[in-house]
Amino acid sequence: MNIAQLPSEDFSALLASLRIHIANDDTDDDTMKAMGLSPINLSTLKKKLADVDGEEITGQAPIEIFLEYLLRQKKIILHLDTIHTKAIAAKPVQGQVAIGACKAKSDILDKIIDRGQSLGVYDKKPAELKLLGDINLDGMDLGELKDQVHKEMEEIKLIVGDKRGEYEVNDSGEIIPFKPKVIKGGK
Repeated sequence: MNIAQLPSEDFSALLASLRIHIANDDTDDDTMKAMGLSPINLSTLKKKLADVDGEEITGQAPIEIFLEYLLRQKKIILHLDTIHTKAIAAKPVQGQVAIGACKAKSDILDKIIDRGQSLGVYDKKPAELKLLGDINLDGMDLGELKDQVHKEMEEIKLIVGDKRGEYEVNDSGEIIPFKPKVIKGGK
C-alpha cells in the first residue's frame, strides 16, 4: 500500500492513529504491526506528521502554544499525584516513590514557569504575593511560620520516618534528629 496515494480523509485517520501510538510511547515495530504499515510507510507518515504539526505550531500565538503545553503538563501532574497517593497508602509506605513523584511534580512546575516566561506569557518579575505550594506566607508571623513548618515536617515524617530515622522540631523551628539509644553491657 502506498499511503501517499490514499484519500485525504484516510490519510488524516492514519495521522491521528500515529499520534496515539506516539503518545502511548509505542515502539516503531508495535506501531507498524498495529497500523499494518511497512517501515517506509511509517517513515513517510512520521515525516508528514512532523510537517502538519510543525505548520500548526508555527501558526499559533505564543499563548496558544503555552496553553497546550500547560494542559499536557497538568495531566502529567495529576498522574504524579495519583502515584504519590498510592505510594503513601501502600503498606509499607513507599517513601522513595512518593518523594520521587513530588520531585518530578516540582520539576514540571518549574518548567511551566520557565516556558511561560520564555514565550512571553508572563513577566519574569514575580508578584509580591509570597506563596509556597498551597500555603500563603504573606502576612504570616514567625510563630505561624514555625507552626506551618512543624506541620509539614510531621507529614513528611509519616512518609519517610521509618526509612530515614525519626526527628523532632524544637521551639526555634530547628529539626533535630533523634539518635538511637545504644545500650552497652547487654542488660
